[in-house]
Amino acid sequence: MIVLLFFTSCDSWILPEDPKTEPLDIFDSLWKDVNERYSFFEHKDIDWENIRATYRAKITNDMGAVSLFDVLANMLFELRDGHVNLAAGFDNSRNWEWYQDYPDNYDQNIIDKNYLRRDFWISGPLKHQFINDVLYVNYSSFSQNIAQGNLQVVLERAKLGRGIIIDVRNNGGGSLGNAYTLASAFTDTEVLVAQKRIKMELEWMTSLPGRI
Repeated sequence: MIVLLFFTSCDSWILPEDPKTEPLDIFDSLWKDVNERYSFFEHKDIDWENIRATYRAKITNDMGAVSLFDVLANMLFELRDGHVNLAAGFDNSRNWEWYQDYPDNYDQNIIDKNYLRRDFWISGPLKHQFINDVLYVNYSSFSQNIAQGNLQVVLERAKLGRGIIIDVRNNGGGSLGNAYTLASAFTDTEVLVAQKRIKMELEWMTSLPGRI
């Protein structure tokens, strides 16, 4: 069984190229990989050692690939993280509680019919339309790359109106770089916009000089 472990939308790790084939060895390799790379055990008050004991007891060396996958996926589910997923040839695990356990407050049909309508502009992943002299911009996924040319079209068009609304609701996430690019267009000074934690290291990210 080939197992891919995804920690974020842009990074992934694979178990060793030639892992031992016994289920217990695969379990230990995955648990160790998460233990070394995942950053938020303390923040989420997760006892990863206790979780190891709980789920390792469910592993038997005669279990099939699907049963093993289910145990591994359930262990990762304990992280309560929509960016941590397990992929095999027959299934992908996913934690969708972050999305499905919240009430609906967004209807794309309303956006299409009342905001964008039929004659909206499409500049790469950015859809935009004027509403009472205010430019409404819909950006549905940060996984869709924003080119500088796309952004420049939107900014130049916004100058023709009284303001701009950027709608990122119902956005499942994606590349932090795209959010960074979008935010940087609205400042000409250095601003702290995010912190990225990689295990015990802390990186600081600041915005680039703005365009307007």
